[in-house]
Amino acid sequence: MKVFTYFPGIQLFDISGNKFSLRYVWIALFLFLAVCNPLFSENPPFQPVPPLHQLLNYNVARSHTFTVPAGVTSITVETWGGGGRGGSRTTGTDGTGGGGGGAYSRQVFAVTPGQVLNVNVGAGSSSNTAAGGDSWVSPGTVTTAFVLAKGGNSAASNTTTGATGGSSASGIGTIKFSGGNGANGVSTTSSGGGGSSAGTAANGTNASGTTGGVAPTNGGNGANGRTTAGSGTIGSAPGGGGSGAVRGTTGSPAGGNGGAGRVLISYDINVDAGPDQTQCQNARFVINSNIPPAGYSITWSVVSGNGFIYDNSNPVAEVTVPAGNTATIRLSLSNGTTTISDDVALTNTTSCTPLCTSPLNSNGDFELRGTATADNLSFQSTPATLIYQTTNPVGWSERYGTSLPNTSSFTGAYYINKTGANGNPKSGSRMVYMAGEGFCLSSLKTFADLTCGRTYRVSAWVAAFTNSATQTTSTFAMEFISGGNTVPDLHIGNSFMAPASTSWNNLNWQRYSFDVTIPSSGYEYADFLFTTLHNVNGIVIDDMCIEEISSASRANAGPDQFNCSNAFTLAANTPPSGFAGAWSVVSGSASISNTASPTSTATISSGNNARLRWTVNGTGGTRRYTALDPADTGGFESCCSPYDNGWTAINNGTNDWYTGSVPGAYSGTNAAYISNNGGTNHTYNITTAQTSHLYRDIKIHPDATNITLSFQWKGMGQASTDRLLVYTAPTSVEPVAGVPASTSTALSGATLVSGTNLTSSPFYRNATITLPSSLAGTTVRLIFTWQNNNVTGTNPPAAIDEISLSYNLPACSDFDEVNLLYSSTAPVNLNNVNACPGSKYNFDPNRMFRRFIVMEYWCYRFFYYRKSCFHYNLFSNLHAGPKLKYI
Repeated sequence: MKVFTYFPGIQLFDISGNKFSLRYVWIALFLFLAVCNPLFSENPPFQPVPPLHQLLNYNVARSHTFTVPAGVTSITVETWGGGGRGGSRTTGTDGTGGGGGGAYSRQVFAVTPGQVLNVNVGAGSSSNTAAGGDSWVSPGTVTTAFVLAKGGNSAASNTTTGATGGSSASGIGTIKFSGGNGANGVSTTSSGGGGSSAGTAANGTNASGTTGGVAPTNGGNGANGRTTAGSGTIGSAPGGGGSGAVRGTTGSPAGGNGGAGRVLISYDINVDAGPDQTQCQNARFVINSNIPPAGYSITWSVVSGNGFIYDNSNPVAEVTVPAGNTATIRLSLSNGTTTISDDVALTNTTSCTPLCTSPLNSNGDFELRGTATADNLSFQSTPATLIYQTTNPVGWSERYGTSLPNTSSFTGAYYINKTGANGNPKSGSRMVYMAGEGFCLSSLKTFADLTCGRTYRVSAWVAAFTNSATQTTSTFAMEFISGGNTVPDLHIGNSFMAPASTSWNNLNWQRYSFDVTIPSSGYEYADFLFTTLHNVNGIVIDDMCIEEISSASRANAGPDQFNCSNAFTLAANTPPSGFAGAWSVVSGSASISNTASPTSTATISSGNNARLRWTVNGTGGTRRYTALDPADTGGFESCCSPYDNGWTAINNGTNDWYTGSVPGAYSGTNAAYISNNGGTNHTYNITTAQTSHLYRDIKIHPDATNITLSFQWKGMGQASTDRLLVYTAPTSVEPVAGVPASTSTALSGATLVSGTNLTSSPFYRNATITLPSSLAGTTVRLIFTWQNNNVTGTNPPAAIDEISLSYNLPACSDFDEVNLLYSSTAPVNLNNVNACPGSKYNFDPNRMFRRFIVMEYWCYRFFYYRKSCFHYNLFSNLHAGPKLKYI
């Protein structure tokens, strides 16, 4: 339900961006009464509201970029071309003609969130031989523009003829209007006025004599002509034509320039907190919203019920709802003037009993003391032992890093052993108390055997406890981390706010859980961690469990089989969704009726035995893995400097690398760029020779194939001299400022992978580079280099954004094998097999060989579980008579 959080006032715009135009006063008054007056509304504070309407006005004549905000799928684009110039005069005395007005085009266009569009605002003409600039919007260049308005034509010098307006027929759009014509020069003392630009609903107005065209709604007026000697006057924006000049007996008066064009992009912004959520015995709720566009902020709040929000301004809200409770959470989007909201209900039911039937971790309930037996401390009158270094409960260890525990203030992790009345473990008599910023406790002391593609659920019972008189909420994190020297790191963090407990003897236990799927990149180490975030407001942990909830690529070919014929019904496991199995013959000779079926029929075609393999793979084939994320550190979105984004800048002192919003990002807010004044402007000193580097190190998996580097770049510079270069190198290569100097590409120990043509583009362009497969299993240093000489060049210099390094990894895979055997007297190591009539078999039930022969003409299946119960199992299955005898 969309709701008002308060009545914000109504902000109305006409198309030119002027607030509260007088003609809207009555409309505003009516809307105010309709929303706020009880005569119009039953429940005024909670009425549905329309989306926020956003209008962007591009009125500076140059190239811009527009990134489609999250949640926006359609935009309306309006364009006005630049106005034409009025005539200039260098000889004669007649007044010259006026310039033509710019045309108008409008188009509604379907877009994708995150898509970047190039926006060009046409300049008013300052030349008597060139028309005003066209205004357009395109996903690429002008050749792929989906909306375009032509600029007005310019009047020729030394003539009295006025110029024509921009033509709608030559524009692109569903709604188009032409610009007005400039007037002819009137006399030796009077010049022609400029034509107006088109409006949003009509063609532009032609100039009449010295009177410039008066524009229809939202257009730009043409300039009035002169009635005395002098230069013409500039036309009004958007797109008004300039007026002509009048020459007296001397001089060279110039025609008035045309007015600059304009581009307006408008769209609606909605707010959506997503569907209501219900969970059972899991206090952790995650609500996703879109990242707010520039100028907007989001706020999460608890409207009703019992809920605790970890960070109320994060687009991804992590909310704790205690068991048996429902909380209504409100997402509010505001631009400081207007606020719209959406509510979502979160319910944590108690209608289930969460069980951990097959834990992969040991001692999740802390009942096995291990070496934590000192009980030399007293916490809240309960025996306690500091978990530190080699003092640990079984299966647990501290991960304090550089943080030092304090047994006076009880920061760190403490093993609590309830022996008397004090304390309230979730189960049993032992638990762990933690407090302190940055202290971690590991639940996988010996690390874990977690398999590619499988999904694991991590759960624990946690209660807030404040080591002071007043109980309050506590913040903490549950995390999964993995990585290694040759594989990428993976970090899944979940932050929580636990509700306050009543007391040490009445803890408010809540169950929290999250899921982890192991990527096909694998890992060399992995760990699950609890992390505390406050020195006093701590947490108590009990009954932690890691369990597998999706087998994914696990293969089970079934038991070995021994049949009386050469045909076998296979019994492999059925792969889960997203995975598929396939049979193959490892040894022997056999045919398989359907290699994709887990219960296929296999027939031994030669000999009396075969070995088959059941392989389970992800159905997606190879998986694309992104080692450098363009939406994160590859997009420079973290704060303020290259270092904040994991990059190192080696700058030459003048034309240096910076990160920020100055050059305009391809997407998001920031990009990396060259600046000659500390990052203030996206410009470089053309006359100072410089070479500056920006680099970072990236691990590439040993199994990586099709390694691809992709990035967006723009910049003018100068071909062959002032340009962007891209290298790969071992981490032993340290880039040096000033090397290589312009025109050289030799960077010792590094490989140039970009070529030398990354120059002369005012718009972002994509570069995609296939890197050599020899980089697999290495850590590569990715280097972006700007170099320029001290002769000539064109601003702006290089800017880069959306850097991605990705590669293919094999799909998660597993296999298992099965032995098939029939009518054989050879010793075999099989379990759960059939014995066939007339065949002899050796068994060793009590470390003594005994021989049996099957007497009857049918088969019996017998079970050899262990030596001590062999005879029982054998003869309990042969109760009908003596089917076997010793020989």
